[in-house]
Amino acid sequence: MSPPPERRTTAGCDLLAVLLDGGFVKKRLAEKLHRFPTASDVSAWMETLIAHPDLVAARLFRIYWYDADPFGQKRSNPIDGRSFNFATTLEANRNRDLMSQLEVFPDIAVRKGELHFRGWRVHAAAMKNLTRDPPRTLKATDLEPVFIQKGVDMRIGLDIASLALKRLADGIVLVTADADMIPAMKLARREGLRVFLHLMETPNRREASRRDGGCPASCSSMARAPMRSASCTFGTSSTSVAFLAYAFFLRTPPRVRRQRS
Repeated sequence: MSPPPERRTTAGCDLLAVLLDGGFVKKRLAEKLHRFPTASDVSAWMETLIAHPDLVAARLFRIYWYDADPFGQKRSNPIDGRSFNFATTLEANRNRDLMSQLEVFPDIAVRKGELHFRGWRVHAAAMKNLTRDPPRTLKATDLEPVFIQKGVDMRIGLDIASLALKRLADGIVLVTADADMIPAMKLARREGLRVFLHLMETPNRREASRRDGGCPASCSSMARAPMRSASCTFGTSSTSVAFLAYAFFLRTPPRVRRQRS
C-alpha cells in the first residue's frame, strides 16, 4: 500500500495566525444558525476554518478575537424620558458571556475595543409608518439606540503589523469584511507573509448560484480552486469591490507590479 500524499500548506506557510473580526463573525454565524452564536459554535467554526486544505498542515501561533464590551450605561429616551439600562439587555449578557468564555480558550487572545453611544434614531419599520397618509405622532418605541465601535480596527492593524515586522508568523488568516484592513494587509504582504482573506459565506441572490463554484477571489494563495470547500464569496458592495481589487493585487508578484507602474 502506497503512503498517503504529504499534506503541505501553500507556499510554505508553517506558522499561522488567525485574526477574527468578532462582530463580523457573530453576524455571519447568527445568519447561519438563526440564533446568537455560543462559544461552542465559534470554536467549532474555527476548527473548520483551520482544517482547510491550505492551512491544515500549518502550526497555529495564535487566534485573535476582536470585539467590544457591551455598552454598560443608562440613557434616557428623548420622547418619554424613560431611562434604559443597556447593561442588562439580553444582547449585552450574551456578548459578555461569549467573550468571557473565549478568553479562557487555549490559543485565543481576546482584544477589546470600546462601544460608544451616539444617540437615537428612528428605526426602519417606524419610518415607513410615519411616511404614510395620514401621518401619526412619533412614539418612544419608534426610536432605537445608535452605537459606534471604536478601537477594534486599530487593534487588528497593530497586530498584523506586529506579526509581520517581528516575523512571529509565516501567514495570516484575516476574517473580516472591513476594507480599512487593506493597508495592514499590504504591509504584511510586503514583509513576506502569506495573507489569506476569508469573508465567510455571504448569502445573496447573485452569489447563491455560484456557491458551488468556489471563491471568486481571495488574498494570496487561497484563490478560486483552493477556496471551494470554504465557500468564501464576495458581495456587490463597495467594500467587496475594494477587497476584490486588492485580492488581485496580492496575487501579482511585487517585482512585476513595479515594472508595470
